[in-house]
Amino acid sequence: DVALDGVADAVIRTTFAPRAVDALEFIVEAVPDVRIVMSSTWRINDMAGACRAFRANGLDWERVLDSTPNLQGQTRGDEIRAWLSRHPEVGTEFAVVDDRLDMGDDLAPRLVRVDPRSGLTIERAIRVIELLVGVRDRTVTAEADQASCPSLG
Repeated sequence: DVALDGVADAVIRTTFAPRAVDALEFIVEAVPDVRIVMSSTWRINDMAGACRAFRANGLDWERVLDSTPNLQGQTRGDEIRAWLSRHPEVGTEFAVVDDRLDMGDDLAPRLVRVDPRSGLTIERAIRVIELLVGVRDRTVTAEADQASCPSLG
């Protein structure tokens, strides 16, 4: 599992920063069975927009497995922990890609922090891959802050 905040943080309308797209594609090539769990505000307001942005940038929306719950007043880390608690099969086999530091001590070792202006980079993608290599069932939690796709339940 990977919480991927850095691709969509670098969004202008429906266009992701090319560097961030390249970095995500790099992860997908290295870890072909990787899946994404959206943890961004897009999961709350505009999953269809997130889908359009993925597709407009040549990214495979089918890799998006689910989204974290929206827990008002809680941290992003709390939301990721809530999702993980409902999916015990994931165990410690995940990475969190985010520009926030509010993950808590338990998620900190799995956090790959990105700059909110530049998003996911190849250097950070390498760290994600390091966290996922050798893992049996890989999933990615994607953070995307802001063509018709169904909402994930």
